[in-house]
Amino acid sequence: MFDLPRELVIHGISAPTLSLLFLLAAALCWGLDFLLAAVDAYRFIWHPALFRVSLFVCLFCAISLPLYR
Repeated sequence: MFDLPRELVIHGISAPTLSLLFLLAAALCWGLDFLLAAVDAYRFIWHPALFRVSLFVCLFCAISLPLYR
């Protein structure tokens, strides 16, 4: 497993690694949401908005937990 630095410096601007992982999780969530909507999976989900938030939280935790293990 690789070890990411706690802060990344991009063009002289210091950014926390978690903010970049947040953007990655948001992009993955958006892609999965698009695929689920394309196959009409939200017809079987009781509360789509709650499912979307839960999907994002699960993706963000799965991506960021190895950073702080």
